Amino acid sequence: MNKKLIMALVATLITLPLSAKAAEPTTKQLPTIAIIDTALDTSLSLFKDRIAYEVCIVEFESCPNGKPIMEGPGSAVLPSGIISKHGLDHGTQMASLAVKENMTVKIVFIRIAGINPRVGVPKPRTDKTVNMALDWVIDNQSKFNIQAVSMSQSAYNVTRPTLPFYMSGPETDYCPKFPETENRINKLVSLGVPSFFPAGNDRDYKRIAWPACIQSSISVGASITYMGTKTAPMYHEMASISNLDSKSIDFFAPGMAISAIGPNNVIKNIVGTSASTVIAATNWATIKSAKPQLTYSQVYDLISRTSTPIKTFNQAYSGKFIDVVKALND
Repeated sequence: MNKKLIMALVATLITLPLSAKAAEPTTKQLPTIAIIDTALDTSLSLFKDRIAYEVCIVEFESCPNGKPIMEGPGSAVLPSGIISKHGLDHGTQMASLAVKENMTVKIVFIRIAGINPRVGVPKPRTDKTVNMALDWVIDNQSKFNIQAVSMSQSAYNVTRPTLPFYMSGPETDYCPKFPETENRINKLVSLGVPSFFPAGNDRDYKRIAWPACIQSSISVGASITYMGTKTAPMYHEMASISNLDSKSIDFFAPGMAISAIGPNNVIKNIVGTSASTVIAATNWATIKSAKPQLTYSQVYDLISRTSTPIKTFNQAYSGKFIDVVKALND
């Protein structure tokens, strides 16, 4: 069994506080993912009938209702003049990739970006923000049939407002020790729900970003696909921008020149492990929805077994590129 899965299952689980309960469930038969990100332009036609629920959970400033938590229509949105600036278009782009990957996917979108109202720039997002969002998923996973969590936000050097983080230990002993976050990821594993996080885009080939470095999470690296020729077959290769820890990376998914749709229908080619993460999470939910009898470990093993081998750009490490079609047909 995978080392990450074993660690997650044997970890001591904590009792988490209940958040406000969600109002309306989604259709049980459809693949459903929770996307934790900046904000969402719900006006895009691409999202028609795809958004199952909106949530806002911010640590600094407030949601549209003037409070740190809001649920229901309008919770995840920002004014059109703000949502396209300062990286706040990221959430809409990630949601668009999920829908493009599977047009039947349902999305529970959790906005975690608090905005400075005077200048429209995002406020910091710390481990506490992540914990609050994961708490909400834990409380509402069954109601919305959430099959995977995707958070394409990561940190290469993590800090808390009152507790600076200092790197310690050699090589792979580099992951920030925030047990509250790890406990929540473990709790989701016990519910059969994986948490997908990006490896990061720092070209570091010895360590990956937080929270992907948490052993019970699913870390995703970025890949590039070469279409091949008549004499050479198509193959996948790790993108050189992607961080890599060969002892911790789980899977690879497309992450180079991916066409995403942002606020106001602006199309951009994006690069990075953020795209890879939401694509991988959508793949998991697609497989789980098609094979609902499979347990967490069985889905993980299926994806791992049917993955296509992928070489790093320097041919030093062989990883696993998710082949969702092969997994569905297995």
